[in-house]
Amino acid sequence: MSLIIFGFLSIAFTRGTLFLYRNGNNGFKLRRRGIVITATCTDIEALDGAFALRYQYEVDGTNYTSSSSPVPMASIMPGEPLAVTYDPRQPARSNATECVGKHRILFLGLLVLLAPAAVAVCIFELLLLWAILFG
Repeated sequence: MSLIIFGFLSIAFTRGTLFLYRNGNNGFKLRRRGIVITATCTDIEALDGAFALRYQYEVDGTNYTSSSSPVPMASIMPGEPLAVTYDPRQPARSNATECVGKHRILFLGLLVLLAPAAVAVCIFELLLLWAILFG
């Protein structure tokens, strides 16, 4: 039974670590090589205590639609222009310029905490499995 619990824990820690790495890495890429353009806000989505701005923009004749990271208050209304940073290598990857790199310390801190925890849980699970099979 404990092996199953630790299996779920290791999966949860690993998925959480990968999620934080991908999201943090996207922000770093946008900050490093992103291009700022003007998009049009199309909608505001209310989240739990924050808002996500939905917007459209065009790159090389192709239209893209995306949402921003959560912002504490909606300072823009649908139909208004919005500064957006997009990745020239993957134009579909974008974020509102005010959000780019905003949560990087939080992402790095959680990543530093979760990565070793995920490894520790996996090692403990392997030791527990070893004890069950050969002990």
